[in-house]
Amino acid sequence: MTGNNDTFFVVDDCERCNKSLKGEGRIMSWFNDDTICMGCKAIEEGLLNLIVTQGKQKSSFEGIGHIPTEEEIKA
Repeated sequence: MTGNNDTFFVVDDCERCNKSLKGEGRIMSWFNDDTICMGCKAIEEGLLNLIVTQGKQKSSFEGIGHIPTEEEIKA
């Protein structure tokens, strides 16, 4: 099931790692419309920090549809 505005509160498991979302909380991915757990959000935060340290704008990566690799960010 792909997360979006209609299913955000219906999704039971993280769409990235399949961990249960019950009791932990959920958030929408910065990069796509996945509903993800806080652990996966922490991974995204690391990527967002890398984007900034590379002198790039985070907004250039918002909603790009996939999770960028470090190589894509550094290119």
